[in-house]
Amino acid sequence: MVTRLHAEDHGSREGTVYGSFEHEDYARMRHVRVRLRPDDVDRATEAWRNRYEVLVKGDVEPRGNGVRMRDVTAFVVVPG
Repeated sequence: MVTRLHAEDHGSREGTVYGSFEHEDYARMRHVRVRLRPDDVDRATEAWRNRYEVLVKGDVEPRGNGVRMRDVTAFVVVPG
């Protein structure tokens, strides 16, 4: 689920997604900051407003205490 949307200083958009991820134990839920492609911003906003689940595919990397996803190749909203 998209739990937060924000813009960075240089104009790019990010969303915070909460869920399970293939790169580790599926049972563990965590927050991941996702660098959104321009085409995905409206979809992420729709998912956030309506509390829809999303499926996101991209490269996950550790960043500080958390995890960030870059190079998103798929962003799909799953209506409830």
